[in-house]
Amino acid sequence: DYSAILQQRISNGTIETITIPGTGHLLRKLQGTFQIGIATANFLSAAELRLNLAGIWHHVSAHAAGAEGGGHKREILAREIASTGLPKPQIIYVGDNLNDVDAGLSNGVHFIGFSTSQPRLGELARAGTFYTRSNHTKTCDLICHLLDIDKRPKL
Repeated sequence: DYSAILQQRISNGTIETITIPGTGHLLRKLQGTFQIGIATANFLSAAELRLNLAGIWHHVSAHAAGAEGGGHKREILAREIASTGLPKPQIIYVGDNLNDVDAGLSNGVHFIGFSTSQPRLGELARAGTFYTRSNHTKTCDLICHLLDIDKRPKL
């Protein structure tokens, strides 16, 4: 029912999907060089619906975990980490809220707190985020640095 209601509200314009500026560009730069995924506390069908509308679902769909398995965001991220088969030092989780900070830190992966809002970046830092970024060009640079990639992937 939730997915049907969400679809209806998106169709009639009462819910709008807004993409953070630079997200598509970041995902295009990283695709082909990195495994890209999503860990959401929403139902995966809802995330798929919204990210398809934004034209970015195909970038994250290979490694996607949602609320269907239950648990806190840290458990959802743990399932996603396990599905990649990668060692934790090679995983970077980017998030914009306090649950994301907790999920990244509790799972022992690199975490980048992202927001275009300076007050929000301060909140993320106070919650324990070591890395914060306010635009995705800088996010991409940091990802490459953390993974010891000499230069950013080309489009």
